[in-house]
Amino acid sequence: MKNLTFNLEAESTNCQSLDFRTTRLRLIRLFAFLSIFLTGLSSSAQELKEMGKTLAAMKSSPDSTVVREAMHLENLVYELNPYVIIREGIFSTYADAPFVCVDIDAQSVNKLKEPNILFDQAELLTVRINTQNDLNILLDLASLNGFSKLKYINFLCSIDCTREHVSKLIKMSKTGINVLYLISIPS
Repeated sequence: MKNLTFNLEAESTNCQSLDFRTTRLRLIRLFAFLSIFLTGLSSSAQELKEMGKTLAAMKSSPDSTVVREAMHLENLVYELNPYVIIREGIFSTYADAPFVCVDIDAQSVNKLKEPNILFDQAELLTVRINTQNDLNILLDLASLNGFSKLKYINFLCSIDCTREHVSKLIKMSKTGINVLYLISIPS
């Protein structure tokens, strides 16, 4: 009987050891997947990504945090939020502060270099590309002033442009900002 009890304890120890190894292996795999996936999403803005594909990838993630961030980004881009509009250098606002979105035309991009408390809470900066001439701007991330919470920059092209066109519009130097583009040509 004593021998049987010993074997059961040994078997129990083996099962616990196996459960620990299995759990540890699963955690390592999950960590590796998340590291690769999240590095792609929140890297140092080394890569310009298409909005639709990025949202789809985030929504299909097994990580609920990434899925929630996809929903948040989708809300920032497609829903009405408190925002600052800058057209031809003139500022206007929608709703009350804090403003979580800044929507600017390409010709006003230099206004982003000036200190402005309106930019402080902005998470999304949308730069509108409306004419071929707008493809000549350069947005240097290092020159942005006051965007302490900025997570996303979205280039919204309403003209025929390509990823290559958009990639020439930005000088990427800040980390933690995702640079996206969306081509939406009105019919």
